[in-house]
Amino acid sequence: MGYAGISVVTLAVIGSLTVLPALLRIAGPRIDSWRVPMPWDRRRSAPRPETAGRWYRTARLVMRRPLATTLAVVGLLVGLGLPFLSANWARPAEWVLPSGSDARVVTQRLDTEFDRDPTRVITAVVTLAGPADAAGPLGAYAERLASVPGTNGATVTRTEGNLARITAHYSMDPMSRDARTMVDRLRAQPRPEGSTTRFTGMPFSRVDIVDMIGSRVPWMALFIAVVSSVVLFLAFGSVTVPLKSVLLNLLSLSAAFGAIKLVFQDGHLHGLLGYTPIGAIDADFPVLIVAIAFGLAMDYEVLLLSRIKEASGSRAPACHARGVTP
Repeated sequence: MGYAGISVVTLAVIGSLTVLPALLRIAGPRIDSWRVPMPWDRRRSAPRPETAGRWYRTARLVMRRPLATTLAVVGLLVGLGLPFLSANWARPAEWVLPSGSDARVVTQRLDTEFDRDPTRVITAVVTLAGPADAAGPLGAYAERLASVPGTNGATVTRTEGNLARITAHYSMDPMSRDARTMVDRLRAQPRPEGSTTRFTGMPFSRVDIVDMIGSRVPWMALFIAVVSSVVLFLAFGSVTVPLKSVLLNLLSLSAAFGAIKLVFQDGHLHGLLGYTPIGAIDADFPVLIVAIAFGLAMDYEVLLLSRIKEASGSRAPACHARGVTP
């Protein structure tokens, strides 16, 4: 995904600086020769004054009440982002597949038609200080693992040298919050003296990958914010503009995350959108949204500020000649 994003942006920049100007030069005024006339184009045929239109009226309204508008917009974005605090992150599983796919059908039938899903297994590999013995401390350790809520028994299934394998079953949804609690409790159980334990299975895979992504997303966001701030500072020579842009983009991203949680985790609008909510969100979403949405928002920010700078700069000589500050 990272390499794909880099290549798309690189090719877009190269094409915008080379191929696009060449094509525009070749087309010249014929660029609109095949234009399809639309009914609303007639209304725009005559030039409109800058003080006309709904966007002008909206901008004037905002500038007349800047504090009230700021508080209202920030309050709305914060309110939309609050549900994000209770998001339950998961890894893609059969639920991302089409409803008729074999893997999803088999998984659903295992859940509904069998007392115990044989695929819901947790394996613990214990490295002991001495030869492995299914009895004694190792057996007691297996009993402690079996006593953790959510597990359906745990037994020593094989020993070889100083290695032992303990197999446990579970019945809960591996993407649920209860599964994460079970993982934390299994890892917290006292091990035989001098031993180490490594766990595997869907609940542990989900917890470890989500924690890994969560530990790196802040650094990714910081990198994007710093680079964007430097670019905006070099473009406009302002410290306030980059700071404002980063804060507003963070607010808009939090609102987007909150909406994703309400729709895909809580299941609002699932009937209209045609999907089955699972009570969790794919942990890859934050990475993609931070990278793509932040970049798109900053792109629009640069476009808007460049136009404002261009417009104010073009009027500056005439304004100063009349003694008016633009």
